[in-house]
Amino acid sequence: MSAPHLLILAWNQREQTLRCLDSVRRLRGAAPRTVVIDNGSEDGTAAAVRAQFPAAELIELPHNLGYCGGFNHGLRLALRERAQAAVLLNNDTWLDPDCLVELAAASGAEPELLGPKIFSAADPERLQSAGAKVAAGSGRIVHLGYGQRDRGQFDSPAARDALSGCCLWINRAALERAGLLDEGYFAYFEDVEYCLRAQRLGARIELVPRARLWHRGGISLGGPDSARRLYYSVRNHLHVLDQHRPLPPSHRALRSAWVLSLSLAYLGLRTRIPRAEGLRALARAWHDHRHNVRGALVGPLS
Repeated sequence: MSAPHLLILAWNQREQTLRCLDSVRRLRGAAPRTVVIDNGSEDGTAAAVRAQFPAAELIELPHNLGYCGGFNHGLRLALRERAQAAVLLNNDTWLDPDCLVELAAASGAEPELLGPKIFSAADPERLQSAGAKVAAGSGRIVHLGYGQRDRGQFDSPAARDALSGCCLWINRAALERAGLLDEGYFAYFEDVEYCLRAQRLGARIELVPRARLWHRGGISLGGPDSARRLYYSVRNHLHVLDQHRPLPPSHRALRSAWVLSLSLAYLGLRTRIPRAEGLRALARAWHDHRHNVRGALVGPLS
């Protein structure tokens, strides 16, 4: 069995990718096998990685396959080469030098997905996620600790329903059992889906708080003010609930309406998306969810 495969997905964020790789170079402990998967970048990311980090392996994809399609190239490699673990890592992150050492120390032989404590790059003492809980009834998916100052309130290892996909340790046994990411999600909520699927198949899902990283977040599809990001988030949120937290039809309709109402409030209070454009995104998300339209968004939001 080979060392962990550290899989870094990049798409048009050259400087972020180079900073991430610099933090990887500073990791303590045995060096992971580092694989950069370039998702069809058009800003010279692949050339910069090749020039500045020649030890990193580079997979260049012809066009953007989304989070799931891109990472699946790396997961197939990890399966073929019987890696100890596959670690999914967003390129807009940087790691504490002991991050992988702590994840490896917490990992055993049984199927498990592990995640670090995640901090905001903009405010390094403020948490983004200490793992997530999924409420089947209301449909809310809550990242614990979001926006809180880290005062040790999440310093004990703990089981979670899901972990953030910006850094996700998948050990060999879990990868063999759960398989690849579901490419129907394309981007957003694919991490929640994978965790819930793995959990259903017997994997342990756990926060490892001694492992830490910093994450910028939300910029691959234009940030929080992107209508396309809103579309994927709502469509995939509804789909993952129906897939892994099924309810009777009447309760399902109420839950879907609640999720949409939360999305409307988010649109009105927390983004600068033009109202008409945001409403089109929500309507398209609802339509595509109802008709089981999956994968990458095709055409304009109309």
